[in-house]
Amino acid sequence: MTLAETAHRCALIQVVRQSPTLGLDQLLRLASEGQHAATLSSICVGELVVGSEHALPEPLAAEPLEKSMLRVFQASPERRFPASTITRHLGLRRWTTLKVLGPLMAEGKIQRAGRTSSTRYWLASS
Repeated sequence: MTLAETAHRCALIQVVRQSPTLGLDQLLRLASEGQHAATLSSICVGELVVGSEHALPEPLAAEPLEKSMLRVFQASPERRFPASTITRHLGLRRWTTLKVLGPLMAEGKIQRAGRTSSTRYWLASS
């Protein structure tokens, strides 16, 4: 997903969140026809709930770190995470987070941009 597509998606989520009188029937119609149909139809109900972007999936017992980390990214595909968020959420040390992110980036599953504290990671486009 390009930066412009991500911005468009986030903007549509905000507009829907700020439209309390918008009914499901109207939202369904908007998602099936019109200029923003493709993006609207890809948005999950969970993304429309205020605060849902902070609800990350908990790691599962005996689940490999790579899988736990990938599930975090898959839960919020539009979000760009700093390594510190992943580190804190999964209860890891920073070096462990970076060590696990390396192969995920090499496999093309995760993308990265920025330097030092402004580095962000996100789910790669399919």
